[in-house]
Formats: sequence, C-alpha cells, structure tokens
Amino acid sequence: MYRYSATNELPPLKHLFLASLINHDPFANALITQFKHTVEMPTQKKFGKFWKGLDKALNKVLVENAPLESTFKEAFESLNQE
Repeated sequence: MYRYSATNELPPLKHLFLASLINHDPFANALITQFKHTVEMPTQKKFGKFWKGLDKALNKVLVENAPLESTFKEAFESLNQE
C-alpha cells in the first residue's frame, strides 16, 4: 500500500482494491466500480508490433510536431506491409 500512498496509482492486483486505504478514496472507488464491468484484453505477441508502431507515431506527433494525419497514415500502412 506504500505505492498507493506515495503515488496515488492503483495497484494492478484485484485483491488490493479491498484495502481500506483505497476503498475509502472517492477517486479510486469510482475506478474500482467501473473495473467491475470491464473485460481483460488478451495479451498476444502480434499486438506488440501494433503498439510499437503506434507509440512511435504518437511520439513523432507529440514530441517532434509531425503532422497527425500523415504520420498515423504512414504508421498504419507500415503495419500492413509487414
């Protein structure tokens, strides 16, 4: 629970959501309520290629001020080529 106290980041473990420190925090409690209705996304290696390209494009747009539309179009085209 130290991490939550220091950073206000919710721990990635469901059983810790019951801890009183988290359960009595209004913001955390709202997220926990929403979490009850979520479905976990499967982890697959092929998604890594997608996220790597997306992260690279996002970095170009946000850090290097590259044009949004053409940068993401290029990223998606490169996915289709591989």
